[in-house]
Amino acid sequence: MRHLVLPEGLAGTPGILRFIAEEISPNTYVNIMDQYHPCGEAVGKPRIGRRIKRSEFREALEIAENVGLKRIDEKVQALYIYKNLILADYILDGCFGA
Repeated sequence: MRHLVLPEGLAGTPGILRFIAEEISPNTYVNIMDQYHPCGEAVGKPRIGRRIKRSEFREALEIAENVGLKRIDEKVQALYIYKNLILADYILDGCFGA
């Protein structure tokens, strides 16, 4: 099953993931996606006119774990960790002046 995380919680992630865990099965294979990209009339809209933040995606992964989902796409989790490590290295190397 796939779930696309939207900005500002517009996808209803907590309720969707809870429903999957409780009403379908905690063993349901779930791919939580961070690929949302605004286009068309969504561009420039206050709530939906931007890509999701890292914190919103991290929150979706945490929610999945907290509601008891056991089969979150490991590639998604690994890629998320990898992206954060690269960003951390970039910041630590002083590229952002930090």
